[in-house]
Amino acid sequence: MLQIAQQSMQSLMLTMRCNGVDVGHGTGFIVKLGNGIGLVTNRHNVTGRYQRSGKPIAASAAIPNEIAIFHPLACDKQRFVPAWEARVEPLYAGGSIDGERLWKEHPHYGSRVDFVLLPLTRTDGIAATPYSMTDGANIAVQPAETVSVIGFPFALSAGGRLAVWATGTVASEPEADYNDLPLIQELIHAVCQPITLFKLWPGTRPA
Repeated sequence: MLQIAQQSMQSLMLTMRCNGVDVGHGTGFIVKLGNGIGLVTNRHNVTGRYQRSGKPIAASAAIPNEIAIFHPLACDKQRFVPAWEARVEPLYAGGSIDGERLWKEHPHYGSRVDFVLLPLTRTDGIAATPYSMTDGANIAVQPAETVSVIGFPFALSAGGRLAVWATGTVASEPEADYNDLPLIQELIHAVCQPITLFKLWPGTRPA
């Protein structure tokens, strides 16, 4: 029987759309919220613009107004192969980029950091496995330690919508900011610009 690591299911493939037309791909993951769940992904995915220059990412210069999230639904009882379904979430109130944005940015760093939280509304019937906002807070990650990078680089997947795993190494002191920003943000930006977010899953000991 096929054995699937939970983290392969927790990273979700995303397609950014402008009025139903695909304009980009990326990765996100689900977290628990007070009364529901939310999607964490790169800010440049939802804005459709490069984080530093602000220029449109799509060759057509189209800006996404909705995002399709490929959620797991169920597993084949014989092979444990999941099925996925795209659920489309609006990025702006009213569906137009002129409306109020529906994602939330960092309360201190705001648009300077390349990640956002989008509360989800279309979750009936999905088999969500969210990350906790508190679990893992005491994991120690130090220079030269190995981390796993789990996502969909260049819209690639590892069978169905299972995420691709890559390996990286922590290159400097995680507690020290870089360019006045948290280091994890700069690492994600450097590795993943412009198309996808990789969830870093530290393979390290508890502190």
